[in-house]
Amino acid sequence: MKEPAPRLKTAVYEQIARIGRALASPRRLELLDLLSQGPRTVEDLARLTGQDGDRVLQLHSPFGGGKSHVLVALYHAAKNRETLEIDEVSSLKL
Repeated sequence: MKEPAPRLKTAVYEQIARIGRALASPRRLELLDLLSQGPRTVEDLARLTGQDGDRVLQLHSPFGGGKSHVLVALYHAAKNRETLEIDEVSSLKL
């Protein structure tokens, strides 16, 4: 079996580490758990987690971090909710 290219291997490990950092926050895990139960608004999430304050969602990432791609994906997801009904994703449990 051929070994993956070092750059690909490094990129994969970086993404796995990034996911690990994201899941290291108890608050994020609680939000993921709530979102896994079904679609919720930001206001619903704030109320259910006892959060208060600004309800503005801000995407922070360095140049080339994919903010535009995320915004386009969110737009299309909101416009075409049926496209989110993927069996493999909806059957996942945390």
